[in-house]
Amino acid sequence: LRNASPLLYMRGVIQARRAGLDAPALPAIPAEMLLGI
Repeated sequence: LRNASPLLYMRGVIQARRAGLDAPALPAIPAEMLLGI
């Protein structure tokens, strides 16, 4: 589940952007998620 979190988070971000939300309005992505730690 830990490894899947970043993918699920990114999927949510992409869907949010497609929904028309501003990128700055979205929460910053923690370095841990980017690194997949």
